[in-house]
Amino acid sequence: MLEIAAFGKISVGKSALLNAIFDTDVFTVDARGGSTVTVERHSLQFENHSLVIIDTPGIGEVGDTDHAQQARELARGVDL
Repeated sequence: MLEIAAFGKISVGKSALLNAIFDTDVFTVDARGGSTVTVERHSLQFENHSLVIIDTPGIGEVGDTDHAQQARELARGVDL
C-alpha cells in the first residue's frame, strides 16, 4: 500500500488538486479556504496498487499550531 499526502500552506488548492488528479470529489473544497481541519484519508485501487490518498490541514493559518503540527507529523511518515 502506497500513501500519498498533500502538504502545504492553507488555501493553496491541496484538496482540489487531489480531487482532480484522482478523479474524485471526496475531499472538501471551499472557496473561503481552511476547510480541511483534520487529516482526511481516501483509499482506492490504481491499476494493481492500493493507494491511500491523504489530505492534510493547511499550515500557516493565523493563530493555529495544532493543524500545522498534525500535518507536519503526517507528512514525515508517508511515501510521497
